[in-house]
Amino acid sequence: MESYELKPEQQQGCNEQQPMTSQLLATLQPTNYVPASPQDYYQPPQVLQQPTYQHNTVVVTQQQAPRVVSSRDWTSGLYGCFDDVGICFGVICCYDYASFEVVRDTGENPCLPCCLLSWLTALRATVRTQLGIQGSICNDCLVDTCCHCCALCQLKREVKFAKQNGLM
Repeated sequence: MESYELKPEQQQGCNEQQPMTSQLLATLQPTNYVPASPQDYYQPPQVLQQPTYQHNTVVVTQQQAPRVVSSRDWTSGLYGCFDDVGICFGVICCYDYASFEVVRDTGENPCLPCCLLSWLTALRATVRTQLGIQGSICNDCLVDTCCHCCALCQLKREVKFAKQNGLM
């Protein structure tokens, strides 16, 4: 901080006609005045301590669905409509409701038929895997493409059989 002093002749020359403050301001001269340099205004940035990061590794294991060891065939054939005429009639008369029923009975999301184009292929593959039925995804896709209603009837009969026997 700068300090100011009055010269001795300035101290005696004060009169009452001129206000003291204006006379003082007019005669004040800085002592020990040093012009400021740019370094006085610039402060280098402070070096902060670098943050430390902890890397945590999370291992997620996905539980697999239980698989049936034995491998078997479907309980009814693809064209076994006379094994359960009620299911065949239900699929032919009200396909949407029959689709909803089989999806609900397998525990899948009821919106599956609306959201997935080849939903029946996916559902057949899931049920086939859960129940240990022989076959492949290619076979499921082919059956779904060529005989869609018959594939739905076969799947409904299989799910009904599995529910009656406690397999689902």
